[in-house]
Amino acid sequence: MGVAIAPGIHEPALQEPTIHATKETMRHHPFAGAAGALATALMALPAAAQDLPKKLEAPKHEYLTEKPSDRKEGLSGLLNVGGQLSISDNRSVLGQTDGMSFLFGFKLDSTLLYNKGPWEWRTVIGVAGGMARTPLIDEMVKARDFANADSTLLYHALPWFGPFVRVAASTTMFRGADVRPVETAYLIQRVDGTVDRVETQRLTMTDPFRPLTLKESIGPFAQPVTSEAFSMEGRAGVGARQSFARGQLALSDDAATPAVEVQELSDAYQIGAEASIELWGTLPEKGVSYRLMGEVLIPLAYSALPTTEDRGAFELANLALVGTLSFKLVEWASIDYELRLVREPLLVDKLQAQNNLLLSLALAYPEKSTEKK
Repeated sequence: MGVAIAPGIHEPALQEPTIHATKETMRHHPFAGAAGALATALMALPAAAQDLPKKLEAPKHEYLTEKPSDRKEGLSGLLNVGGQLSISDNRSVLGQTDGMSFLFGFKLDSTLLYNKGPWEWRTVIGVAGGMARTPLIDEMVKARDFANADSTLLYHALPWFGPFVRVAASTTMFRGADVRPVETAYLIQRVDGTVDRVETQRLTMTDPFRPLTLKESIGPFAQPVTSEAFSMEGRAGVGARQSFARGQLALSDDAATPAVEVQELSDAYQIGAEASIELWGTLPEKGVSYRLMGEVLIPLAYSALPTTEDRGAFELANLALVGTLSFKLVEWASIDYELRLVREPLLVDKLQAQNNLLLSLALAYPEKSTEKK
């Protein structure tokens, strides 16, 4: 290896190092031959590596990512329409009551998303209803009924964290009644402490759009995990609820008594500490999507209780668990299972549970891109 000095320039000019292996060198250095062969092999590695296939990596979750959000700017939405129909007729069938059974149900879910810079606005509107008739009760009775709207505004101070504000409303759409096969005695416990006795086969329980519950929440949110297969969002802060149920009725039957006990409801409000968590994801290769939401509100201030009650904040805690599991049959149809568990002690101090299985048709706006994934 040598260094050449250009005329008139006193700084050395760097050149590529050159390795010279001669018979004389190899004679005086017995390891030089092996070193030269090794050096030649190492220099050949980069060229050989270009011919190797690239390593396939599994998709990764983004945990507390600091990179710019991949939320799509502008407005997008999704509309799901579901239906349920069952008809059966029995005539002289062993162990079955003669007559026709009929069940009809429907649902409509709409989701609107709007993103602009750090702002994210999500609105979900859902309605569902169902009617049923059996040989034991010779009229159509309500089997399912609810309507809800939920709108959440989030500000992404960081891609995964920031403040939020949420408003929501839930109610029923149709008049509700308790229908019995024969005339039944009802004992109605009024708010003022009096008891009314009514004997009828059909007792009206609720009016259309009653009870009506409004919810408001404000606080911070976090989205620690975001991916197509699994995403998680947590929210916490201050929550408030107002329930308008004056004059409505709810069953509080004691099976040990011959009469059916009924309780009259009243308006109620509460404000306190609220927390919620939501999990969702899609497995396109298996045609499965899911969503699970749980929330709790521990009231620190609430409407006055009857003098005979001494329940505290934890006994009056509101709980909700809502889950959906969808199995796609074709691009535009799926079978959906829905579960709803709700506890609202200021209205009805019992766990309300609903299970539904429906065939759903899906319409998407805007239409999905036809580009190959």
